[in-house]
Amino acid sequence: MIQIFVSYSHLDSAYLQKGGPIHYLKNKLKGKAKFWYDSDIVTGDAWDEKIHNNILNSQIAILLISKNFTRSKYINRVEVRKFFTATIKKFVVFPIIMSPCKTQKIKWLKATQYIPPGNKSVEKDYPDKKS
Repeated sequence: MIQIFVSYSHLDSAYLQKGGPIHYLKNKLKGKAKFWYDSDIVTGDAWDEKIHNNILNSQIAILLISKNFTRSKYINRVEVRKFFTATIKKFVVFPIIMSPCKTQKIKWLKATQYIPPGNKSVEKDYPDKKS
C-alpha cells in the first residue's frame, strides 16, 4: 500500500472534508493508498518529527495550494524543502492549485508542473456543478 502525504494550510481544512478532493481520492483508492495529514498527530506527539517521518515514509505528496498555503512559513520552509530533497527516492510531488494564487512568484512552484495548468484553479475554473 502506498502512503500519500497531504500538505495543506489549516485555513483550508475544508479540502479534507466530505465532498473535498482528498475525500474523493480516499474513496477511489480505498485499500490501495493510505493518506496522511497532520490531523493524524495526537496530543503528546512531537509534531515536527511526526511530519518529517511521514514525509520520508510517503511515496507521494499532494499539495493543496492556495493563498493560505503559499503564505504558510512552515509549509514553505520545512515541508516543501523536504519534498524536494535528494534523500527521498521515488517520491512524486503532485501540486494542485485549489484557489487562485500567484504561482509564478513562487520559485519552486514556477519550476514544477502542476494542475490545472496556466492561471487556472480548481475552485475558480472547475467548480462543482450542482443540478
